[in-house]
Amino acid sequence: MSFVAMARAFFAVGLAATVAGCHTGATATTSGSPAATGTVVVSNMNDNTATILDARTLATLATLPTGRAPHEVAISRDGRWALVTNYGTRDAPGNTITVIDVDARTVARTIELGELRRPHGMVFLPGDTVVAVTAEMNRAVVLVEFRTGKTLRSLATNGRSPHIVASSSDGRRLVAGNIGEGTIAVLLPMSNDTTRTVKVGLALVLRDVASRGFAGDSAHGPCRGSFETSGWNRG
Repeated sequence: MSFVAMARAFFAVGLAATVAGCHTGATATTSGSPAATGTVVVSNMNDNTATILDARTLATLATLPTGRAPHEVAISRDGRWALVTNYGTRDAPGNTITVIDVDARTVARTIELGELRRPHGMVFLPGDTVVAVTAEMNRAVVLVEFRTGKTLRSLATNGRSPHIVASSSDGRRLVAGNIGEGTIAVLLPMSNDTTRTVKVGLALVLRDVASRGFAGDSAHGPCRGSFETSGWNRG
């Protein structure tokens, strides 16, 4: 299936919490089905918090403070860190990312994005040293150095409200959904090539298609981007 065909094949029919997590393995249950292990991190948009859950029992391990109106969650590829974008409210756009130490179950620090407003989707690039994050008001995907919080590069998406971003397994390509335009931006963060956009027609599809990554990219498993839980139909 081509990338454009894949984009047109999915659309969201519902919206719940924002969730991200990594399964570190599986254990057998009495029914013979594998049980998930590891942790799940959920952002609570109305409470300005994020909750860490045990993936097997769904028990709450910790609930931690974030910034205003946290939206998306991204997990580092080693499972150690969770990032939460603080999107902000209608009257006060957000510009921060909360960094959570998943093992310690604490807030480690806050990344300040300055003039970059309404951060939303995120993905760690290979090596967990750089994070790509959408800045909706700036119409850009921004590369942020994880350790220092320094902005390394801003990539224009050539469309309004880039919502979710996903990475290929090698980090050489990014896709971002411009929900204000009904387009997907194809970005090359390691080169000076210009952004290419693909028209897909349905604005709502973009946040979810981007979160699924690249078709045929077998190395691009879970924990490679943030995503919103939603119902799915295949067209």
